[in-house]
Amino acid sequence: MRLVFPGRDHPDATLQAGDYRVGVSEECDIRVRDADWLPHHATLSVDPQRGLWLRLEDGAAPIHVNARPVRECAMLRPGDIVSMGRVQFSVLLEDDPSTPLLPPRRSAPMDGALRVAASRAVLRGVSGLSHGHTFALTSDLVIGSADDADIRIESADVAPHHARVELHGDRIVLRAEAPGQRLKVNGMLVENAILHPGDQIAIDPHRFVIEAPGLPPRGGGALSRQRPITQAMPAIPVVPASVPEAAPAPAPASSTGPSAWWLLAAACAIAAALAGILFWGPR
Repeated sequence: MRLVFPGRDHPDATLQAGDYRVGVSEECDIRVRDADWLPHHATLSVDPQRGLWLRLEDGAAPIHVNARPVRECAMLRPGDIVSMGRVQFSVLLEDDPSTPLLPPRRSAPMDGALRVAASRAVLRGVSGLSHGHTFALTSDLVIGSADDADIRIESADVAPHHARVELHGDRIVLRAEAPGQRLKVNGMLVENAILHPGDQIAIDPHRFVIEAPGLPPRGGGALSRQRPITQAMPAIPVVPASVPEAAPAPAPASSTGPSAWWLLAAACAIAAALAGILFWGPR
């Protein structure tokens, strides 16, 4: 995973697991050159299980992620654009999502069983007009500016049928519909791609993230192991019920133990007292 800065003012940075301080101070791991940034403005944390997180220091001015302000912290995905002042960088994965080997187009609509199984995979809007909306991949989704597009984006830069997202078993396919059209997946320009959970499709300023619990993640980087929104609980072994055994009878107390002699002596004393009262008592 790496950070890519446009221009030549800042070198690209490769990230491994750990924390990286970002700011104008020479002590920062990633040093920026902009007066709007504090000496230690933010921290980037790469966790193999939780992904990449951006945390702002106290008093730091908001940073924009995909043009949305972040004031405390945010999870960054591949393809996100982070900016503040004159500094801007993109988050990229090391592996290329493009592939020339794609399954053929579907010749018939999904049947009922396939549609139910496909409902676990959705395309979720994270910025632009589709922010907060989800689109299930129970049928092919066409993105474009035409009236019949499933996800309509009114823009002169978007073709009537710009891209198509398809689900083929455990593979999600992105195809460019317009000839020579290039798409952005995780910040990289591609024509076609096999998508995985957590991948981000960008048709600026509109962005969509794949959420598909149970499908294989993209291998290699820390962000490929981000946890899906829905997770299956681990199996808990169940012990089969059995007929309870009868509790063992308590062992009889030994007649020769100290407690038995003490009880016998007490009983004799009480009997002697009662006999005395009856014999010498008033008549």
